[in-house]
Amino acid sequence: MIPFRRVALSVALILGCAAVALAAPIAEAPVVIALDSSRSLSPAESRATATLAKQILAALPAAAKPGVLAFDDDVRWLARPGAAGGPEALDALTPAGRYTLLNDGLIEGVRALEDGGVLVLLSDGRDENSATTLEDAARLASERGVRLVTVGAGRADERTLRRLALLTAGLYGGRTDTLDGATLTQAIEALRHKLAAERAAKAPQVVSPASPSEGRGSGSRPPIVLPQPASGWPPARWLLPVGAAVAAFGIVLGFLLARRRAAESAGGAASASPEPDGGTRPGVQWPQAAPAPVPTPLPTAPPAARPFPAPQPIDEVQIARIRLRPVVRPQGLLEISLDETAEFQRLPFSESIERTLVLTAEVVLTVREPGREPRAYRLPPDRAVDIGRDATLNTLAFLDPTMSTQHLRVALDDEEVYLVDLGSTNGVLVGERRVDAVRLHPGDRFRAGMIEFELGLHHASMSRVEGA
Repeated sequence: MIPFRRVALSVALILGCAAVALAAPIAEAPVVIALDSSRSLSPAESRATATLAKQILAALPAAAKPGVLAFDDDVRWLARPGAAGGPEALDALTPAGRYTLLNDGLIEGVRALEDGGVLVLLSDGRDENSATTLEDAARLASERGVRLVTVGAGRADERTLRRLALLTAGLYGGRTDTLDGATLTQAIEALRHKLAAERAAKAPQVVSPASPSEGRGSGSRPPIVLPQPASGWPPARWLLPVGAAVAAFGIVLGFLLARRRAAESAGGAASASPEPDGGTRPGVQWPQAAPAPVPTPLPTAPPAARPFPAPQPIDEVQIARIRLRPVVRPQGLLEISLDETAEFQRLPFSESIERTLVLTAEVVLTVREPGREPRAYRLPPDRAVDIGRDATLNTLAFLDPTMSTQHLRVALDDEEVYLVDLGSTNGVLVGERRVDAVRLHPGDRFRAGMIEFELGLHHASMSRVEGA
């Protein structure tokens, strides 16, 4: 029987060698900036767009190889990816042309990102006279793994810009007149890191060893080395044999472990009740031991109720999305009657949305402030809610000396509720834990300073649908 430690060591060595053999460098995701240079933007709006693009270029690392293109009546490169001269070309950029070839500009930018990347679009979102459609550009971007970061300029069609970001799993950054270049660059870098992580999760390229028959003749044929693509993606034909080898090894390991457990069980039974040797006296029947009584199982307590899931941390991309979200103006939330908010359901949030939100459910934030009656507010689906001490900066403001000027942000995004600490001094507590950025569930309570908040789902009693 093979010792268990030796088997485990063999497993570790084989898996380690496989990991080293399959490792391959992952190329960083490049960036292309596409600017609207048409006359649909005024000279002042065009200068603001070019200034924001220059801030992005200055903040991006060299590994991003940022390229810059402009589109009006025509689509033209100001600086190809990896080439210099982008900031100088942006200084000389002025509104021109009669049309806006937005869709054609997107197609050109996506084509330059053959192996995926991030395309930053600064435009009013209005297309005129393109030979392609918005769906053509979004489809090509999705096929090549290109994420769009859209920014509105001038009188922007924010609906179109949001749609582009959603179709390509990117994000809508906001408007140029209210957007900070450093915050936007952080969001771009988070998308680049996410793309690199997705590439690393896939099997990398490997080198094919020479077959035994090669080199036996004239000896002039060297081993065949498969070319490795620049992006680091592996050829699909290597995935099947690698997976088959791992599966076969797992079967062998399972067989060995099963044999070891069976041997241990047999040895333990023999030592616990040794059988007498009846071979020395033929004909003698040894008395059989009476079977041990089977104990009656004690009644067990019913299983405890499944605890409600703890708040889940969120990644950098989602944090950037929440920080870039438009905020409800101060005192702009609609307070609702507490009689209407008496019923909250403790269901998984996504299930609650699927069952009732489109018909009767609304996400509600209940506020419990010392010395006052509880108050409840509806959370809007398209804007964030800032909470803090300053009444001119926050949607909800409280005269609480332990609360920071801008303490936290709550936002409903893609049918989920997120909480982000805005750098407060005393932090935000969800339950008994201090958090920075988490996903919340209905029924979760959190505290900022001396104020307690609770998240819930409100159902209008006159139109509620059960089991929808």
